[in-house]
Amino acid sequence: MNDFILHTAVTICPHCGHTLNTVQETANPITRPPRPGDVCLCLQCAGISVYSDELGNVRRAGPAEIDALMQNSEVWDEINQARRRILEVSRG
Repeated sequence: MNDFILHTAVTICPHCGHTLNTVQETANPITRPPRPGDVCLCLQCAGISVYSDELGNVRRAGPAEIDALMQNSEVWDEINQARRRILEVSRG
């Protein structure tokens, strides 16, 4: 079992329509399912989304949420590194 991956309810990326059904943590083992307000990245398009409800549905991150993420340079750097890796893999 991989402590960094958690299977979730199926939802759709609001950026590209890719099916999302797994949460993967980059640095720490997952200790809980996603909660409303948690940020996620699509592994197809690297779009930044936010969990909108307890059912696992996601929506595009809004400008205020992006601004809040950018205020924490460590978090923003980690997000951008992950996005670069996703895009490198998806573009082959």
